[in-house]
Amino acid sequence: MITGNVQLKSGRYYVLLNLKDQYGKRKVKWVNLGLDENASKDEVDLAYYSVLLEYNGGVVKKESAS
Repeated sequence: MITGNVQLKSGRYYVLLNLKDQYGKRKVKWVNLGLDENASKDEVDLAYYSVLLEYNGGVVKKESAS
């Protein structure tokens, strides 16, 4: 399962995906969400989960807030 998080960089939102290479080492891939810093949290969350769906082949385990 590929995991990730959302980061704000230079006024744009990005998803940082934690990918593994053929040797099992973690690689980080930055994916631009196409949203600026004025986007609502709901818009950012929707874009984040759509990127995770795309990279996980349609399966996403939503993180629980502890």
